[in-house]
Amino acid sequence: MRALFHVYPALGGPVSRLLAFVSVFRGDEAVYESPAAEVDGTTAVVPFEFSIPASVLVRGSYECQVSVLDLGQEKVVIFRRVPFVVAP
Repeated sequence: MRALFHVYPALGGPVSRLLAFVSVFRGDEAVYESPAAEVDGTTAVVPFEFSIPASVLVRGSYECQVSVLDLGQEKVVIFRRVPFVVAP
């Protein structure tokens, strides 16, 4: 499974460096966390793409959590959770 998302700068202008990672939860249990990806955030749009191994996903309901940190300002700029289902 792939997680792909783009980060756009806020109205305040571009950010310096971004750190992003993806976590997958089944209920309260984290079943996967991607390695963190760091990129230069000075461009207009910053793409992130992560691969989630199929071996960690059995049939059932999950939530994919996307976390993006602005390392220059030391704050979370994106935190989203999206539900999904793995079906046979």
